[in-house]
Amino acid sequence: MGKPTIEPLLKEIHDAEREIDAIECKIQFADLKKTYPHEYAAMRSEQENHRQQILHCKASLDNHVKAEQVEDPGSLDNE
Repeated sequence: MGKPTIEPLLKEIHDAEREIDAIECKIQFADLKKTYPHEYAAMRSEQENHRQQILHCKASLDNHVKAEQVEDPGSLDNE
């Protein structure tokens, strides 16, 4: 029952982690090319936005699990 609401959050976390990795590669390449400071800052800012997105999704997952435990305390034992 809880899977449909959890799966989009897990996908969002996975996608955000991939974006962070891609931006990190872009930053490493950009450093070699002497990127302008404002471009470098924009990439770091985008990376931080993805990190915040991950934290938000993980908090939502935690809240979902807690809500399920309150509704059915034995549900985790049956999985």
